[in-house]
Amino acid sequence: MDQFPTEIVEKIFTSYDLSILDVVNASATCKHLRDELYNNDRVWKSLYYHNLPVTVSHLLSARTTNTVDWLEEIKYVYEVKSKVRRMLETMPDTYYSVPNIGPSELTGWDEFIKSSPAGTYYIVMWYLNLLICDYKQIHSFSVVSLFTPGNKTLRYYCLKVMEYLRHSKLTQDYEGFMQLDEKQRILEKVATFVAQWCQPTKIIRYKDIEEQLDQLAASARQELFAVNPKHPLFQVPKETLLDWKSRNLEKHQFDGNRCQEILNAINHTLYRQHRFSENRINFYDPKNSYINYVLRREVGLPILLCIVYESVARRMGVNCEPVNVPSHFLLRYLGEGNGRTKVQYVYAANQGALLASGACPYSAHYADSTAPPMMSRANAAAVMLRMAANLENALQETTNSTGDLAPLRQVLELSVLVAPSSLNMVLNLARLCMSVNMDARYVEQIILHNNYDEQQNAENVLQMLRDYEVHREHEHIYEQSRVKRRPRGLKFAVGQVMRHKLYNYAGVITAWTERCEASAEWQKNMNIDRLQRRNKQPFYYVVVDDGTNRYVAEENIWIINEVDDTLLEMEELGRHFSHFHGTAFVPNSAKEREYPEDKSIRERTRYNENPPT
Repeated sequence: MDQFPTEIVEKIFTSYDLSILDVVNASATCKHLRDELYNNDRVWKSLYYHNLPVTVSHLLSARTTNTVDWLEEIKYVYEVKSKVRRMLETMPDTYYSVPNIGPSELTGWDEFIKSSPAGTYYIVMWYLNLLICDYKQIHSFSVVSLFTPGNKTLRYYCLKVMEYLRHSKLTQDYEGFMQLDEKQRILEKVATFVAQWCQPTKIIRYKDIEEQLDQLAASARQELFAVNPKHPLFQVPKETLLDWKSRNLEKHQFDGNRCQEILNAINHTLYRQHRFSENRINFYDPKNSYINYVLRREVGLPILLCIVYESVARRMGVNCEPVNVPSHFLLRYLGEGNGRTKVQYVYAANQGALLASGACPYSAHYADSTAPPMMSRANAAAVMLRMAANLENALQETTNSTGDLAPLRQVLELSVLVAPSSLNMVLNLARLCMSVNMDARYVEQIILHNNYDEQQNAENVLQMLRDYEVHREHEHIYEQSRVKRRPRGLKFAVGQVMRHKLYNYAGVITAWTERCEASAEWQKNMNIDRLQRRNKQPFYYVVVDDGTNRYVAEENIWIINEVDDTLLEMEELGRHFSHFHGTAFVPNSAKEREYPEDKSIRERTRYNENPPT
């Protein structure tokens, strides 16, 4: 190959499915290939695009110069990957005893991103996503290394970091969004932002949402053409249509009759060709507030249906103004009637019906030309707060059954982002952090960086948080757990799958105590004195298949040798276990150090011996 000209060498190493490592190894075989490959920027550019395609567009947009040294960029990607792995390696031992990791524990990641070259965020997120997608079934009953493909512990910490970094980036995006002119703050971008904030480990691209709304508008245009092919909409230049799509309209672009024809076409498209409707069967499903799910499932809350409706109408030159009303959300449509402006409201949750101003219960006492104070046009921040409030209500309902407070915390953080000067919202976030024993220092920083009308109340909240942090320090949360020696007579082991004898729920044992260590009040409420062995028996901490955590008496447990997908897919178990194998979950290294003697019990079940009951 040392006789091949440069063009042939370049063709070979850019035409085949080669990895970066393949080319590096090839360049080490002889001086000729090293010289040909090491200095060939086209080869390294091809390798970058082929092996790191997700980061290319972000890399180019983040750089201030159009000149890119592709070999150096590849080297930097590997440096970032090495840094990410080193940071991840410390997390299982550092945070094993922390029940809820929050923003305060992850600031080091943000510092790493901010101190690195532009585009590093996208490389880190790409690599974290690559790690969690590298799923393979682990066939081992022993502890495995953190970076073993399929390790639930690695996935657990990657997701925590991804959530934190996504929110950090979205916070910057929000600040830039709110600096735009109000005309540019269109509702579909607001809805996309909320969906991405509340689903931080997914990728919700505005481009994808935009394309789906474009398709709905195109269908409505086809319906309009079938009814009136001479409608003036079809004479509008493409540039004007793009302008309508990208900004809030101040008025209709056509007369009243032509606008009414457009609304009829939109209604036919959204409610006949498609089946958009309010989700009354499962009203408190958080997905009703996520525009990516609303567009896919065609059901959602009224405010999301209004956003879809307004976005399609705006693309067709009709101005539908979002208005906040108590317990509902509508679109105001200014029509024409008897030679004057006629105020009507589009009821997007009811087939796009038009309500006369007098028929709207919230404006019945106002003249047609006058909107009541609470029904002024809702701006982007007001819509975002309304969506956050809806999500808070929905998550409070669902949290009662799942016990997972992380989504609720994310929504409260969103509310504080939009309205940082609302002390009540900050207080709600502080209380939630305290209820789950989470580090709340980041909430302190929010208070310190904002001014409040009730300054004394703000000082009281700040003192409450500081007292709480002192209490957490006394609990030694970050200290390494002590080794637990199995007491005589203890039947079950960490990692075993159990079913409750009375309530029939399934779960995984994550810890045990020799006797019941709950408070006297808890024991009284749980009727522990009615148990056969009362509180003089081992109790087990269990993560249940509904997401809740329970503290269960030994006499109420029987061990099962099968596990359903609900438990296998539960992210929370990654804090304790690396994988499931055979009949039990295998502890990660931190859990194994704390409960070293439990392995023999799990192995007894593994070899099909009758599990203790």
